[in-house]
Amino acid sequence: MTAQPPKSQYDAGHVPMTEEFDSPRRSLPPAVPVVAAAVILAIAVFTMVRVTTSTTPASGNITKMSHVEQSSGDRVLVAIDST
Repeated sequence: MTAQPPKSQYDAGHVPMTEEFDSPRRSLPPAVPVVAAAVILAIAVFTMVRVTTSTTPASGNITKMSHVEQSSGDRVLVAIDST
């Protein structure tokens, strides 16, 4: 068996002419860390939205509404019946 020569480290100043810079290996970051960061960010945003949204304290329907003008003419009394 012949010994393999040690693989040299990548040097930006001395790139062989056969190296293609348009390949995904050179232009895109690794997929696993990007996907993991996206999942963690999505979980954080979902948690923040669920925790910070307020819920309606009560719900119901207005079944009857009545109003009466006061004798002085500048005020109104309102009665609301709800379920």
